[in-house]
Amino acid sequence: SSFHLPNKEVIKLSVSIGVGYLSQDEYKSQRKVFKDADDMVHVAKKEGRNQVMFNPIIKL
Repeated sequence: SSFHLPNKEVIKLSVSIGVGYLSQDEYKSQRKVFKDADDMVHVAKKEGRNQVMFNPIIKL
């Protein structure tokens, strides 16, 4: 996406988000949840950016 500033400058922005989460029946350390999210950010960037990636994968 591009944003146009009042001074006519254009800023291009991409967003890649990684999500790590716990199900009700699951136990993970806080560190593991953050590592899952960090790993998914790298996957989102590798897959072309502007994406949200989940770990574990959510089936919609």
